[in-house]
Amino acid sequence: MIETVREWLTGVIAVTLMVSIAQSLMPSEGVRKAGSFTGGLILMIALLGPLFRMDYQLPEWNLRDYETSIAQRKAELYEQGNRELADNVSAQIRELIIAHAAQMDIQTNAAVRVKTDNGIPVPYAAEMDCVRVAALETWIATELGIPPENQTWRETEPENLIPENQPDSMPDNQSDFTPDNPPDSTP
Repeated sequence: MIETVREWLTGVIAVTLMVSIAQSLMPSEGVRKAGSFTGGLILMIALLGPLFRMDYQLPEWNLRDYETSIAQRKAELYEQGNRELADNVSAQIRELIIAHAAQMDIQTNAAVRVKTDNGIPVPYAAEMDCVRVAALETWIATELGIPPENQTWRETEPENLIPENQPDSMPDNQSDFTPDNPPDSTP
C-alpha cells in the first residue's frame, strides 16, 4: 500500500516538473494558453491515475451457505413455534376438562394429547384420573371433539388414597402391615 502511494506521488511530482518546464519554454501567449490547458489535463490524469487502474469488480459472495442456514433456522423456529402452540392448546384443554369436571363435582386430573392438522393443533386423546363418568365423557366428545375411544379413564378407585372420613394416620397396630404380615385383628 505504501509502495503504491509512493509510486503515485513520484509520478505526480514528475508530471508537475515537466509541465512547469514546458510552460516556461513556450514562446507566445496563444501557445502558452494551450500548453497550460494541456499540462493541466496531463496533471489531472496523473492525479487521478490510481482511480483508473483500480479493479472495480465486486467480490463474489457465496450466499448459498447463508441461504441454507437461514432456511434451517426458519424451519427450527417454525417447529419450535408449533411445539409451543401444541403445548399451550394441550394445557388449555386440560384446564377446561378439570374446570368442567369440578362443575360436575368430580375431582380429577387430566392429560391431553394433540396432533397437528394443517399446522393447527387439535386434541385427539385425553386421560382422566378418575372413574369413567358418562356425562363428562359425553361433554369431552361433543365439546372438545375427543371421541370416547380416545379417552382413557381409571376404571377403579385409587388404592393409595385415604378416604375422606378416615384419619390420615394409621393405628399403631397396623403400622407394620405387609402382605406377608397381616394386621392384628385383636384390640
